[in-house]
This record gives sequence, C-alpha cells and structure tokens, in this order.
Amino acid sequence: MECVAPWRKSFAPALNAATVGLRSAVRTLGVPDDEFDVKGRHKKEASIVAKLRKRPSMRLPQMEDIAGCRAVVPDMSVARQLHKQIERRSQNVQVVHVDDYLDVGRPGGYRALHLHTKRQVRTGTTTGTWAVEIQIRTVAQHAWARTVEAYDEAFGTDIKHESDDDPGFAAFKALANYLRAVELDILTEELVDSLRGQIEQLRVILD
Repeated sequence: MECVAPWRKSFAPALNAATVGLRSAVRTLGVPDDEFDVKGRHKKEASIVAKLRKRPSMRLPQMEDIAGCRAVVPDMSVARQLHKQIERRSQNVQVVHVDDYLDVGRPGGYRALHLHTKRQVRTGTTTGTWAVEIQIRTVAQHAWARTVEAYDEAFGTDIKHESDDDPGFAAFKALANYLRAVELDILTEELVDSLRGQIEQLRVILD
C-alpha cells in the first residue's frame, strides 16, 4: 500500500481549491462569516487502506471520498441555495452525482447533502482532474452527527455506520426525526409524544 500516501497527497491542490470555492459560494449568499463554517479534509491513510481491504475489487482511483470539504450553514434554506450556487458555478467543476439526505435522512437518521464532484486543477504545466466530495449540513444536522461520533468513541459503538445493536441507535434516530420535523416545520404534538420516550432514553444514557 505504498502508493496510498502519494496518491492521497496529490489531491491537495484540488481540495484547497474546492474549500476556497465553497467558502466563497456561501459568502455569495450573504451569510455572515460567524454563521457558517467550511473545512476541508483528506481521508486518513488508515481509513483508505481499510476500505480497500474491505472491498478488494475497488481500485484506488475509484475511491471518491479521499478529499472532501464540508459547509455547515444556518438552515435548510441556505443549504438548498448553496447547492444551486455550486451547480451554477460550473467552471472547472462538474457535479457528477448528488446524495440528497436533507428531507429524507438515511435509515439511522443522518441528514445532509453530498455532492460528488470532479474538479479540474492546473499544477505546474499540467492540468488534472480529481474527485472531491462536498458535504452541506445545517447546524442542527452537524450537531447531531458530531454527537453520534462522540457517542461511538465513548462507548465503542458504530451508530455512525448504522449499526443498530445498541440502545443508543433508536434514541439517536428519534432525535434525528425530531430535528427533521423542526427543520421542515412539520412538528406536531403527536410526533413529540411518540418520540419522547426514546429521546429521554438518550438523555439517561448520556447522563
């Protein structure tokens, strides 16, 4: 796996360009700097190797999430506007595929928007194309995801990847359903009543 490190490093120019471009796109929407956050990251070498071993038929160039950047924005409206803004900014960037979990989340409750892009970048005298994944989350969605990650780290679970063999899975899913209802403005007393027990269970676990 000696090829992993140089391959990972080769994404740096594209990742930097994507991160700068994403930050600029949010600002174009008029969102103040203190109301959003944009960060870029390389997938860890250990995670790349683990994924290749888990999927032996996958070749390194086929992995789409080696480089990625994330925008955390105030609300759903801004998230949707940002997606449109990125689609309009077509110069040197192609949105290949969109995984839309904003309105309807994944089975475990995770919600966000994932844009799989190809970015053309000139380095030196050559021009190349790299895959960069862009994630768009609201503040509430990001807080939920970070809390799940912290829970997994503290208790040795894998709720992030939808492993449902821990009581926390159902509780976090209930919390995600509550946040979804608030963000989509469809919260009802009946829904609150149906979720109250599971959310209370999460509070007890975390206490």
